[in-house]
Amino acid sequence: MKSTKKIRTIFRNHFSLKGTTFEQKALALLLLTMPLDRIPSFDVAQITIRPSFFCIVALLYWLVREFVRGKYKINRFSLALIFFSGWSLLSVMWSINATRGLRYGLFNMFMAGVAVSVAAAYQKKYQQLYINYLMLGALLVGVFGVYQYFGNYLGIPDSFTGMRSLQYGWQSFGFPRMHATFLEPLYLSAYLLLPISLLINQFIFGTKLVAQKIALPLLALFVFCDILTLSRGGIIALIAATFVQVGLFIIMKKRISYKKAALSIAGVLCVLIFAIATIGLIARDGSDTELTGNQKGIGAFFNQLSTLRLTPNEEDILQQNSVFERAQTRDKALGIIKSDSQAFIAGIGPAQYGPYIQNNKELYGWPVVNNLYIEQLVESGLIGISFLLSAVLFVLYQALMSLRRKNYITAAFIAYGVGISLQYLTFSALHVVHIWVCLGLLMALSTSNSSKRVAHE
Repeated sequence: MKSTKKIRTIFRNHFSLKGTTFEQKALALLLLTMPLDRIPSFDVAQITIRPSFFCIVALLYWLVREFVRGKYKINRFSLALIFFSGWSLLSVMWSINATRGLRYGLFNMFMAGVAVSVAAAYQKKYQQLYINYLMLGALLVGVFGVYQYFGNYLGIPDSFTGMRSLQYGWQSFGFPRMHATFLEPLYLSAYLLLPISLLINQFIFGTKLVAQKIALPLLALFVFCDILTLSRGGIIALIAATFVQVGLFIIMKKRISYKKAALSIAGVLCVLIFAIATIGLIARDGSDTELTGNQKGIGAFFNQLSTLRLTPNEEDILQQNSVFERAQTRDKALGIIKSDSQAFIAGIGPAQYGPYIQNNKELYGWPVVNNLYIEQLVESGLIGISFLLSAVLFVLYQALMSLRRKNYITAAFIAYGVGISLQYLTFSALHVVHIWVCLGLLMALSTSNSSKRVAHE
């Protein structure tokens, strides 16, 4: 009875939505459900429906209603994303696969709507509520990821763990690659960068985001999970994001607590050692010798990390591994814009890279470039990518200016953005919900008087 009462008290004090408006409920639930990517989900007409979809639809409904009532005014951020979405739909006209182009053009519009509606709905007085729901979602995903990791190793059926054993089970490397509720480990790693950046922000800048007694355990859990994804780009993004926040701290406060920095670095190193030790202790012989480099455990782990390079070497070419395949797709994409000036300026249409290089014949799925910048340049052209980058750069500029007003939480989102930007060199999925949510949040956080953007507020 006491434990039940305590849980109710925690929920009432930290997660109660009583008294909040419709859009605040939708935004809080979106922050909670946005990591629910593959699990749970279902497909309708080749479209994957996730729990976050319903929260997004609610926010978009609210935004349209406010716009019709004249309570929401389009700003430069919204305008850039509207132009990007409009260009995506317009470029369907010259797409080789118009059906696929239209579907992904609408996806682009939908994701842009996510960022705009989140930025409009945000109210500073509910910031702690947003953080609580975001951390709760990350905690649930992290705990599930640990269960999935060890469950796969212990032989629990995939139907209970959600592990995609064929791709990421222990049989390949000798140890599992955690992907939790996401389709792939790299997507989990990209998501975990957000709560990790916020917690690092609390340790470095002293922002009070979560209770101090749970901040370190949460950070340890998320870093542990991130390492066990074995996502090369994700680990590089984590290191870069951490250095960005340290750099911003030194620039803004012009002094640093060496004790605090030493404790933070020591904590991260302890988690890193524990994660690697975990791999070493449970590792078996992997079946894919090309992936493991004929090594086991820690050796296989570092062999995978060592393959993070853009240019394939002789061994990559001989094995025709992922490094070689990524280089090939980049070369083909760059070849398109070099040989066709119209493609360089206007693009070949949304999600058209695969149909273009395969003469619109789907063989084993449609290939992608695995580099967002090159893929968007090919598909959206110089015009489309300029609209997208102008929105991102505008938000980044506003965020940097807000740091002067001691709005230090924006440093976490800036660091997250830098990390994701680096990780986008290794994948090209544009329709990742948490990335667009964070773009909207960063816009809201970095704009002065953000709570007055919608008249009814």
